[in-house]
Amino acid sequence: MTRENKVLIYTAILRPVLTYACPIWAYAAKSNFIHIDRCQNTILRQITKARWYMRNEDIRHVLNIPPIKEFIKSISEKFFQNLEQIDNAAIKEMDIYTPTPNTKRPRAILL
Repeated sequence: MTRENKVLIYTAILRPVLTYACPIWAYAAKSNFIHIDRCQNTILRQITKARWYMRNEDIRHVLNIPPIKEFIKSISEKFFQNLEQIDNAAIKEMDIYTPTPNTKRPRAILL
């Protein structure tokens, strides 16, 4: 299988599994993001058959894949910007998420 097809499988199947329901991860601890980042790095290393001395950042740059935390941040920002347009009654009853850098919880992932 070509590298492009492997990256396509990652972006179409594996990354959505890793980032399922990520807009509500504002309460997640840093250790949870570290585990997800490790999973992404392992998958990308297997796709490229990278050696131990190659940096994860370089592998992501070559494959044009953002770090998982940046990807989660962009999805979360889009979700919270589009909340007013959603017709779901349960979502309309939710409070507006306003992260502040001074509080520990909810974590300020969107800052």
